[in-house]
Parts: sequence; structure tokens; C-alpha cells
Amino acid sequence: MQNSNFNATLSGMIGKAPEFLLFSMVLSFVLMFSVQLFYYATIFDELVPNMAFSYALGCGIGLMYQLARLSFGLAGAYEFGKGKAWTGIIGLMFSFGLTLFEAFEVQEMALFWSENNESIYQSIMIGLQAVIWLGLALEIRLALSIKQDKPKPKTTPQTPHTHPNGSPNGSPRNGVNNVIPT
Repeated sequence: MQNSNFNATLSGMIGKAPEFLLFSMVLSFVLMFSVQLFYYATIFDELVPNMAFSYALGCGIGLMYQLARLSFGLAGAYEFGKGKAWTGIIGLMFSFGLTLFEAFEVQEMALFWSENNESIYQSIMIGLQAVIWLGLALEIRLALSIKQDKPKPKTTPQTPHTHPNGSPNGSPRNGVNNVIPT
């Protein structure tokens, strides 16, 4: 009995896989947004004396990147689901470009925060690179997991043909005779 309960639970979880993929993808973007916010706020704090402005810039930069990644991920899933593979692939290419940029950006962050400590540098690099590339992998997997909508067969509306007596099949209606002699 427990085996059937486990199988039912597992089947239910498997059915929810796209939701888990989406949640994990969004979580990776939120994590990177937080890191970018902190990094850029720190960088601009050294350049701009107003701390609120520094944090606003950090927030804006991080939000822009991560909303773009989220948009590309959701649009890719939508387009693949609608059978528009080429536009989905183009969107994933843009997302790959942003991911590649973030991978280089993380190197700069790690250099900045590690202060030439190799073990801290490596820890930051491994952790943040994993978050970045996992986000892309989740984005691709989400796009592939969405079922394609089946195209609906095109039907042309048919106008009903009526006979001179007004009935659709030519038989008299309620005792009404054909007005045109046959």
C-alpha cells in the first residue's frame, strides 16, 4: 500500500516539474540580483558620495539584467510551447549572451571581494558561476518541458443551404407546401 502512495506522490511531483523548474530559475535570478545589487552599490559608493543613489544604481543594474533573463526564459518557454522553435532559439541565444556577460562579471566581483585571497576568489567564482549557469540550464529545460499546443484544424464556416420553401433539407415544414411547383 505504501508503494502505491509513494508512486502517486512521485507522479504528482513529476507533473509539477515545470513549476519546480520555474521556481528554481527565478531563485537563481533573485540570487544574482542580490549579488549585483550589493556589488554595484559598493562600486558606486566609492564614486558617488550619496549612498542612496549608489544603491538605486545597483538595484537598477541588477534588476535590468535579471528581468531580461526572466523575460527571455518565459518567452522561450512560451514560444517553444507554441511551436515557434526559431524565435525560441533566438531568445535563448540572447539569454546565453547575458549569461556569458554575467560569467565575466562574476570574475570581476570575485577579484574585488577576495582582495587577492585565492581561496576566497575561488569560492566566490565556483558559487556564483554555478548559480549563473544553473539558471541558464533551468531556462533551457523549462523551455523544453512545455508541451506544444496542437494546432487546431482550420474549418471554414459553412452557410446552410435552404430550399425555396425555407427548410434546410427540402421537406415541407409543419404542413407548408412548396411554393414552387416541381
